[in-house]
Amino acid sequence: MKTQIAYLKPGFLAAVAAVTLAACAGGVTVSRENVAHSYLPEELYVVGTGANELKTVIVGDPFGIPKDEFESAVLASLKGKSFGPRLNLSTDPKTEDSRKRFVVFAFNPTDIGEADDLCSGTADTAKVQDTGGSLTVTAAYCTTDHYLTQATARSANVGGADSEQFRQLMTQLAIALFPDENPHRRLDENRRLP
Repeated sequence: MKTQIAYLKPGFLAAVAAVTLAACAGGVTVSRENVAHSYLPEELYVVGTGANELKTVIVGDPFGIPKDEFESAVLASLKGKSFGPRLNLSTDPKTEDSRKRFVVFAFNPTDIGEADDLCSGTADTAKVQDTGGSLTVTAAYCTTDHYLTQATARSANVGGADSEQFRQLMTQLAIALFPDENPHRRLDENRRLP
């Protein structure tokens, strides 16, 4: 399965703000945003654009639907949701990235102590009905078994993988997961000023 995350132009900032407000009104909360010092947003242009596809690993199925159907719904919910380059996401990429970059989405994870646990593939998941109807998605953009970025999004009353609430949750998560700059680099530059 494949999808493409498109670049959100600055002119769309008002629309993004509206989506953010709608997401807040809809009960979506994004937390635990982590960006490693080694994250280079411009690298996304190489690993996931043009003919390249960024490998996407989906862990868990909170709704108990067929795996292919759920993966399609996840990728569709991410289409066009990023401030960075137009990313091509695929659960089955045609070629392997030599840098070993990939994205992991874990639905209702139960045992993630560190963001790197997602990248190493050691996350257990729970069904939505086991969590009182709330949905938590923790995602990481990884290099081998270490994260470059990580974020967690939560929402209550997510009706299913085809619901508007699910799309809002995934939109907010994608925006947090692929920031257009590394905040550590900005801080490092400010420290160098005389």
